[in-house]
Amino acid sequence: MILFLLSNRDALSEARRQLAKVIDKIGSPPFSSPELEKSWKYESERFLSKVVLVNDSVRKFNLIVPVMQKQLIPYSGDRELDRVLKNHKDYLTGPPSGSVVSVSDDGSGSGRGSVNETAGLGPMAPPSSYDNVILWGEVWKQIKEIFSWRKSQRKGSLS
Repeated sequence: MILFLLSNRDALSEARRQLAKVIDKIGSPPFSSPELEKSWKYESERFLSKVVLVNDSVRKFNLIVPVMQKQLIPYSGDRELDRVLKNHKDYLTGPPSGSVVSVSDDGSGSGRGSVNETAGLGPMAPPSSYDNVILWGEVWKQIKEIFSWRKSQRKGSLS
């Protein structure tokens, strides 16, 4: 159960971090160019889809947990998006997900190994990533654009 909570928390913090990097790179809306607006729309939809995935696993968890006090509250995608927009610098400073905390035996901070390696558990595996999320709405929109473009090219060549 604790692993479930940590993986959802890690997935959401990683999504926030990635969105903060995008905001740091292209800026906050409103944008002056349509290219930036299009890339912002894509990245915000990508972020919201990651929140939906986390919420799906929260709902599955809530179906398993019998006690109402132990159930989790789903995240609001719009609220999380606004939170990252308002203070994206805070999300850039956190440690990257999958990072390994270094410890030493003498407490000097020399970093002789990861916590897991020191405990004899082996190297830490990277968390699962939601980078491979397919936004089907965006895919179908692009397919329609390609076919309408091809259709307009055929009409232009027949004239």
